[in-house]
Amino acid sequence: MKLELIYFDDQISNIECYQAMLENTFKITGFTDCTVYNEVLKSRKPHGILLDFHMPVYDGILLHEKIINSEHYNGCPVFFISGDESDDIRIKTLQSGGIDFFNRQIKEEELKLRLLNKIKRFFQGDANIDVGNLRFDSKSFTVFIKNKPIDLTLIEIRIMSYLLKKMPEPVPTDELMIQIWGNAEGKGKVHVHVSHLNLKFSTWNHEIIMRDSCACIVPF
Repeated sequence: MKLELIYFDDQISNIECYQAMLENTFKITGFTDCTVYNEVLKSRKPHGILLDFHMPVYDGILLHEKIINSEHYNGCPVFFISGDESDDIRIKTLQSGGIDFFNRQIKEEELKLRLLNKIKRFFQGDANIDVGNLRFDSKSFTVFIKNKPIDLTLIEIRIMSYLLKKMPEPVPTDELMIQIWGNAEGKGKVHVHVSHLNLKFSTWNHEIIMRDSCACIVPF
């Protein structure tokens, strides 16, 4: 399975270059208009986002801020890329919360491995976690119930991964939000995602409950 990357860059030649360079590992969808970010996030659930630093309208830092504050952002890692290798720009991108910074002179294999390693760190853990008739395969990022794969968004996978690893302990909502989104703002979105998960897991012999500002997995 190829991992999906969304790439914002005002130069179509840059997009085409990295699409060709990484086509065996990543499915890269590029956009030259950074103002469409919200529509893109609404329609796609990427495993990672790549941002050019120097762009008109929104530079990479401002676009990153808008992306992570979007209600449609799925929590995936965000990377920066630029031909400008100054320490000032590199530090700015990392201070803004970027997972990594790449200069355009980076070798193909190094770029591929750094992207893969950083994305996979969001899914660290045992290869399989079994709870009742549910199995979570963290290597393929897939949840199975009765051996049937369940279609989940990336953020739903991250929520399930964290809750399963913390079982049987309840997870405070603030802790879960910091793990998934990096902050504890907008607690209502946890309830929304938990509701969606329970609907998708209708044949699971457990459920996720919200109680006393905590989320936990319990058997029926």
